[in-house]
Amino acid sequence: GDRRATSAPPAMRLPGALVLLALAGAEGNSAVLGLDIGSESSVVAIARRGGVDVVANDLSRRSTPSMVAYGGARRRVGEQARAQLPVNARRTVKDVKALVASATDRPLRVKVDHAGEERALDALVVATALIAHLARLAEADHGERVAECCVAVPAAFTARQRGLLAAAARA
Repeated sequence: GDRRATSAPPAMRLPGALVLLALAGAEGNSAVLGLDIGSESSVVAIARRGGVDVVANDLSRRSTPSMVAYGGARRRVGEQARAQLPVNARRTVKDVKALVASATDRPLRVKVDHAGEERALDALVVATALIAHLARLAEADHGERVAECCVAVPAAFTARQRGLLAAAARA
């Protein structure tokens, strides 16, 4: 037959380590949060009760935009950031993963207009905002805090870039 390479829909991109943790047996009330932060969207999953559940966001979608927007005195993440993108593009980080990937030897800063003044935010601050939002989605679904977290990291990321995502997940 004709075999064509197809990419899995965003909701099917689960971190491999999360699947292994689920198969190893997240027993009882213990759960592991899994995050796959993509260029356009991110997927949140929870390994619990011996399986893996993909978590829906505020709009019942199984993937969340990887965006963080600043405007006025508010920060918007995910679906809210995408909704205001047409009128707030200058203050929106559209690809958090690329921002982290650009962070090499020196701290990379992105300039945004926030609370009426221009601010330079580093990749850690922006990545922390996205990961915290994704963790809140998982905790709302699970009904309690999820202490363990597994973040899928591109193989091409350097130790510094991996460390940046790990620090963002711990914050």
